Amino acid sequence: MAPRTPMNGSAAILLASCTALLLPSRASRQQFVHFESPHVHPLERTQDGTRLLAVNTVDARLEIFALSNAAPYLTLIGSVPVGLDPVSVRARSATEAWVVNHVSDSVSIVDAADLAVLLNAWGSTSELADIDCNHIVDAADISLLLNRWGPCN
Repeated sequence: MAPRTPMNGSAAILLASCTALLLPSRASRQQFVHFESPHVHPLERTQDGTRLLAVNTVDARLEIFALSNAAPYLTLIGSVPVGLDPVSVRARSATEAWVVNHVSDSVSIVDAADLAVLLNAWGSTSELADIDCNHIVDAADISLLLNRWGPCN
């Protein structure tokens, strides 16, 4: 076996430089940090006790649940887009909710009366409720309403 010879100074510097280039930097190894605004009042029951409203901060939505005394006690009935980073919801009445959005610095007003017009006209040819103009009030109309139901400007 051949004896080992010590590395000269320039070879050691070259080896250290190559190693530093091949290893990932500390900044590139750090994981993405997910930031959300803290909730203020994320859940609210409507005054008539039939609905639970919940802010979905990650998806920027207001989730609407039906409450029942029998199983299933909680049923998702709707999801409405609101502003960015919703942190608080308050039910102003049994059909109207106000959502405070932290990042978009806005208040979204969600009114179930708009949805009630569609549900009452379900299956009819009502021009008032036929949003997509296909001559029938159906799920496509509700989808269009919910997708455009956002923050007030």
